[in-house]
Amino acid sequence: MYNEIVLKIKARENVKMRIIIFGTGKISMRFLSKLKKDIEIAAFLDNDPSKWEGRIEQIPVLPPQKALELDYDFIFLLSASHVQMKDQLVEIGIPKEKIYDIFHIEKICVCEQAQYFGTLPNER
Repeated sequence: MYNEIVLKIKARENVKMRIIIFGTGKISMRFLSKLKKDIEIAAFLDNDPSKWEGRIEQIPVLPPQKALELDYDFIFLLSASHVQMKDQLVEIGIPKEKIYDIFHIEKICVCEQAQYFGTLPNER
């Protein structure tokens, strides 16, 4: 599914992959400077109401249910709580195929998982 969507995105001229990042903690911030050039962040999601309507590098921080209203290609869960986040998103109606966890960071960043976390299993 991921590869099919990426091919469609690349077929559109001058269009970047639009992602949502769920999580605004240390893990997310660590990867911001490593994003690939063809990635655009549509929004950040966070469960902490005190962060809603704030901004990170001019990008809005929104409650998770707002993802249903946004135009994006994928949601990346950049948090140690990625399992709970995925369940939460699926429960509100986000297709599982559009959700990727921290173990797939290489899809959006110029980095290797081991650089930040040591050796990780390749699970989905």
